[in-house]
Amino acid sequence: MSTDSINKKIPKLAGGGLLLGQARKLQEDIIGFFMKNMRLVGDIYQLKINFPLTLTVNTDTEISKCMLVSQNKLWVKSRNYKPLKEVLGNGLLVSEGDFWLSQRRLSQPAFHRQRLAGMTEAMNSVITESIADLGDNDAAPIDIHSWAMKVTMEIVMRALFSKPDSTDNRQISKAMKAGNTYMNWRVQHPFPFARFFPNEVVRNYRAHKDSVDQVIIGLIEDRRSGNTHGEDLLQMLLDARDEDTGEGMNNQQLKDELLTLFVAGHETTAVAISWCCLLLAQNEQVQNNMYDEVREQLRGATVSFKHFASLEYSRKVIDEAMRLYPPAWILSRTPTEDVVCNGYEIPKGSVVENFIYGIHRHPDHWRDPEIFDPNRFDKSKIAERAKYAYMPFGGGPRLCIGNNFALLEMLCTLACIVQRYRIEMVKDQQIEMQPLVTLVPKNGILLRFHERK
Repeated sequence: MSTDSINKKIPKLAGGGLLLGQARKLQEDIIGFFMKNMRLVGDIYQLKINFPLTLTVNTDTEISKCMLVSQNKLWVKSRNYKPLKEVLGNGLLVSEGDFWLSQRRLSQPAFHRQRLAGMTEAMNSVITESIADLGDNDAAPIDIHSWAMKVTMEIVMRALFSKPDSTDNRQISKAMKAGNTYMNWRVQHPFPFARFFPNEVVRNYRAHKDSVDQVIIGLIEDRRSGNTHGEDLLQMLLDARDEDTGEGMNNQQLKDELLTLFVAGHETTAVAISWCCLLLAQNEQVQNNMYDEVREQLRGATVSFKHFASLEYSRKVIDEAMRLYPPAWILSRTPTEDVVCNGYEIPKGSVVENFIYGIHRHPDHWRDPEIFDPNRFDKSKIAERAKYAYMPFGGGPRLCIGNNFALLEMLCTLACIVQRYRIEMVKDQQIEMQPLVTLVPKNGILLRFHERK
């Protein structure tokens, strides 16, 4: 057990049936339920889901720090990540221990600054090819989430495999859509036997899984043979070597990491772009401020890597959008031994849900937390806040390896949109969050995009 002293007791949430516990409330509105309990019960509490399973829900930033940083070696991904492992294999998102560390070291050079700088051209190529779709038909309503999913998929396919519009790319894209749908369905149906249900989602995923594995392995072997070469993430990962042993990744490891990078660079980024566009449409002054900065910095051009720092206000807009609507809205961990965090004893094997959405809207860290205000991310205000009051990409050694790739992708896309269009809300629509693997807009988001004169 860790050596911190135990001086607090984790409250247990009352209510719920003997067998199903609070499972129904989680199904109906998990975010609303967690937010209510944060206000009424506190920053950490335990609840029954169904017999005999319990959850510990956390919005205490000191416990987050313990979990992700100071005692990170004592924590692993919880059983709630099993559906992701079914699809992604043993990639960085779900692997553990020495294997994870080795894979992280091999993968890290692919995301260094000079590598990212080389990816902006491919990103901008996809965005400029797609941007006109937003302004067609006299500013007819567009579902920005559907558009962003299409654009980010094409961006990540080019970043990974560099072969646009190829048969292989289309096959991989189709299979990953099926895999993504399956992961989201499994989050809603977390029972182990659910993967054997004979429904359309499961059948569609099974139909594509073997074929996509074969396609990706084929691409890897083709590169190994020297028949093809590309300035892409596949080539960077293929060339990576362990500093101590000189060994690279085998085909299975490469496949798992490529699938993981696909998921991380696709839906997560599309979700962030979608919520950000909604917030810009709802806040005209913020949109005008961002447009002024983009117009001054870009002067009609696309984003280059040098703008990553100079588009300061635009970066604040993205940060604030991810505060209010974090794509990765929850992190689930399990301690491998009894631990003590901020005075609370957390037993070995507990499932602890680090409720990021709640932390991002916690009144102890954010004044008027429901208000969209990019100026919260002024450097002086960041310095005043608890370090783990904001963590859209996690934290500690397992900070998302592709965080800067995702931020660059968001910046390129949003700057291009704002520079060309004025974004307007479509009235009389109900915007709902759906907390699945990521925090998606349940029914999409309809917006109008008016060409700037």
